Amino acid sequence: MRAGHVTSDRSGSRSNLQIFCALLLICGVLLSGCNKSAPTASKFPTYKMRGTIVAVHADDKSASIDAEAIPGFMDAMTMEYTIRDSAALSNLKPKDKISADLIVAPDGAYIQNIKIEPAK
Repeated sequence: MRAGHVTSDRSGSRSNLQIFCALLLICGVLLSGCNKSAPTASKFPTYKMRGTIVAVHADDKSASIDAEAIPGFMDAMTMEYTIRDSAALSNLKPKDKISADLIVAPDGAYIQNIKIEPAK
């Protein structure tokens, strides 16, 4: 090699380009999964809750529930919860022990996926 003459290592830059392209492809595949729309509820904070039905209010699609503490969200308390699923609401009666998902949406919190726990 002569002084002042610069050579390039084409094989090194080719392998770097291949690695870069492979990383771009992997990122594209991973990001393509992020674009799929999920059920509406998953777009909002969701908490697992357990409680006992105190009263059912079919006229305003709600129930008074004595809920256990929901870690990271609220202490144990009795309050009204909106239930959008009319069929689920019609199955509830006072003293039922339930588990459900509490969805905190901008237009108001509600519960869904209500399961009546078997009596012990």
